[in-house]
Amino acid sequence: MNRHSITIWIFVLGALGGSWLSLAAQACSDVPQGYYASVEGVVGEELRSGLRGIISRQREQSYSAALDVFYSKIECQDNGLRCIYTSRQAAVEACSRHGARRSEFNCEHAWPQGYFDRRIPMVSDFHHMFASDETANNMRSSFPFGIVTDVEWESGGSKRGFDGARRVFEPRDDGKGNIARALLYMMVRYHDAQLDRDGTYMDERQRGVLLLWNQADPPDAAECSRQERIFDLQGNRNPFVDRPQFATDIWGPPPDVATLTARVGEPPAKRRTPRPVPVSTPTDRLAVVNGDFEHWTVRGDDGPPDGWLVSYFGLGARREADAVQRGQSALRLATVADRVSLEQELIGTLIPGQRYELSLWAQDMAPDGSIRAWIAWSDARGKPIESSDFTEYSSDKATWQQLRSRTTVPPRAAKATVRIRVYNRKQQDVSFVIDDLQVKLIK
Repeated sequence: MNRHSITIWIFVLGALGGSWLSLAAQACSDVPQGYYASVEGVVGEELRSGLRGIISRQREQSYSAALDVFYSKIECQDNGLRCIYTSRQAAVEACSRHGARRSEFNCEHAWPQGYFDRRIPMVSDFHHMFASDETANNMRSSFPFGIVTDVEWESGGSKRGFDGARRVFEPRDDGKGNIARALLYMMVRYHDAQLDRDGTYMDERQRGVLLLWNQADPPDAAECSRQERIFDLQGNRNPFVDRPQFATDIWGPPPDVATLTARVGEPPAKRRTPRPVPVSTPTDRLAVVNGDFEHWTVRGDDGPPDGWLVSYFGLGARREADAVQRGQSALRLATVADRVSLEQELIGTLIPGQRYELSLWAQDMAPDGSIRAWIAWSDARGKPIESSDFTEYSSDKATWQQLRSRTTVPPRAAKATVRIRVYNRKQQDVSFVIDDLQVKLIK
């Protein structure tokens, strides 16, 4: 038994046949005496309201100030940062805002920021902020959490795909409870109108999944320790980390898995990258699908184009017919977010030591933005190895420019992904048109 978590076993003598039933309730042991005294013995909405009164007393801060504390004091432990979704680790050098970016980590908001318009205090509330690998965070996007029955992306135990009714994201098993309790906290700490601008994000199906995960993955020592760090720095606690049974006391028991994965209507079009037969000639060892951005049959003109994945909430990707470098159409990317991505896993055989060149044409259509392209390498488990030198462009002159970068296939590389990222320096409207992307073997 560790310092921060205890298990309470309650044995009940069954009325029939003298059988014994057991109920395990996990709790953190460092809860200040009397912290929940005012809600003892109450349930339902009365409990929810009472808990809100307790945990609303918190120290608020700007998002910029919160990020510095988040990386250095909340998430940074002996081994540095660990991704909530893939368990990928970054060394202690990543325990700062700039260090995290260099290590391809960022801050995941379990409750998507767009639904509360990035307002304080929600955007800087540590209880639903987690360190995340950039790609995993992008894949989660703003999709609801759920139980994936038809997988379209998977890494480190986390999955994205179809749950029978819609596209959802499912964290790895030992992160499920953490995510569930973070969202349950948000549902109690804030009023519905604060969290969900149009009332579409949290429904009964997702809430049922969270109740299930809260029971299946109880708090461990690491989660209890994190609770204490947040309490010290923010001044309030997550009741569901201290007492997971509060969730059942408010909303009742979770539905069964069959209910949470029942098919409703037809599945949405999948976003899998098409898989042509891998080429075998040395000049075509890596192939990009639809690099000319001419094919838009899957999602229509509002994109993304066939073969490409828009991997972050807030990126618009649509057909461009007026500004074209080659062919009949190009791809226009537009955003007001600070950093958004488009990507595709490349097809072919990876041979360590081989050299490739990535090139594309870009046209800057609005000020205060830049666009970057590179190839990211990962091993057979999906763990990033390294990235190629990137090529970047920003001119604000609406002129076409070709971007080029060269890279060598590293040892242990099993997967190559081409990434195009738009950076928004002032979080105003930025827009780029891109066309004619190629990956070529350098002889």
